[in-house]
Amino acid sequence: MPDVEAYNLDVYAPDPKGNRHPAFNNLIHSTKSQPQGKVLCNIDEMLESKQRSPNLMGQIKGTPRCFLCNSTSAKPLFVKNSYVLARCQGCGLISVLFEHPITRSELRSSYDKRYFTGTPGYRDYVAERPFRTRSFEKKLDLVKRYLPTRGRLLDVGSATGFFLDVVRKREFEVYGVEISDFASEYARNLGLNVFTGELEDARFPNGYFDVVTMWDILEHLPRPLETLHLVNRFLCESGVLVIETLNVACLNVRIMGSKWPLYGPPFHLFHFSLSTLRTLLSKAGFEIVEFIPIQTYSPIHSHKALRYYDNPHMPRRLLLRFFGDVVIAVCRKLPNIREVRRNRFLGNQLRRESTSVARNST
Repeated sequence: MPDVEAYNLDVYAPDPKGNRHPAFNNLIHSTKSQPQGKVLCNIDEMLESKQRSPNLMGQIKGTPRCFLCNSTSAKPLFVKNSYVLARCQGCGLISVLFEHPITRSELRSSYDKRYFTGTPGYRDYVAERPFRTRSFEKKLDLVKRYLPTRGRLLDVGSATGFFLDVVRKREFEVYGVEISDFASEYARNLGLNVFTGELEDARFPNGYFDVVTMWDILEHLPRPLETLHLVNRFLCESGVLVIETLNVACLNVRIMGSKWPLYGPPFHLFHFSLSTLRTLLSKAGFEIVEFIPIQTYSPIHSHKALRYYDNPHMPRRLLLRFFGDVVIAVCRKLPNIREVRRNRFLGNQLRRESTSVARNST
């Protein structure tokens, strides 16, 4: 079904006899076959909102509480792939609305072998290994000045392990977590230590990793804040987090609207701007050190990616404002305030005791 802008929803309204456009039934019923369930906001509700506010779609009340700002008010933007995307009225986060929270089994079944071999995700992720290996090498070079020269590295959403294969050649002890049975098994066949499941099930020791990477995974997570809290726990005190994700605050989103290729429900669940990404990471205990734009799209051929992560001479600050459709966020773990205060208290107490012992000895 073609993309439908929010202000063109009249096509779904019933005619005087009560008959619907055929696309209406597709929109309501086709999502039952999707792994993530039905659309939360039905079209009648959206049409009613439009009648109340013709120029604006109006707000949908009673949506799931926004995990960034606790708002329960969202403004529907458009329908894509039979899913409603809405913007939180509190913080601006754009997300896909579902009738019920996504279960683990639904999430796991979404990323089977078909996702990596042409339907509906990548054309053939495994066959693209040479290209993806070169891409990861160039991206790693972009952020290497922030990373230690060696240590333990965890890749969350490690897919078939191509990035881990690059990093282990640079003297890192590598680990991966991947929800796909197909992809994680492929990675293990490469001799990589990859856990199948979600991060919370991996049960790594606290402070175990020096670096955590998340390449094109944040927008796929149904509970991104909870996942980032776990990442924070597993990172050491001087740990570095590297995230690659999309940016809806770029110029192309204004130009392409719903045709922007990174609006991709039901797999892309959340669509972050630099502002909402900064808020998310701050809530999880991270500070962004640098945003590095790496990719944009041709407004004429919307699915043609223009990658510039291998050009060190690009004016990245300018690109970030206009053509940063995909960005890398390099983050550092903020100190645990409770631990800082506790260590300061213990340090002061130890100094007092040392001073008291010295006085008594004299």
